[in-house]
Amino acid sequence: MAGESEAQALASRAEFADAAARRPMLSRFGDRSGLSVVDPDLVTMLRQGLRAQTAECVMATFGVSIVTWSKIRDGKPIRTSVAQRLVERLKLER
Repeated sequence: MAGESEAQALASRAEFADAAARRPMLSRFGDRSGLSVVDPDLVTMLRQGLRAQTAECVMATFGVSIVTWSKIRDGKPIRTSVAQRLVERLKLER
């Protein structure tokens, strides 16, 4: 079963990377705020690739803290630099 979860996570990441190449993934709150919101459709794809909502799993899967993941998941703004790093990391894993 663990192999199936890993395969699903990889497929989800591939879907994310494909979607990322076709559309903007971040909405910024003005140039000076330094905050962005990750696209809700992409958050849905990320959520599907996450095996568990634990700090360890979130960090291992996305490289962000559970607090940052909670903000992303809830549609709240996060630092633009963190959002960009997440997007780039997922594109590279494709």
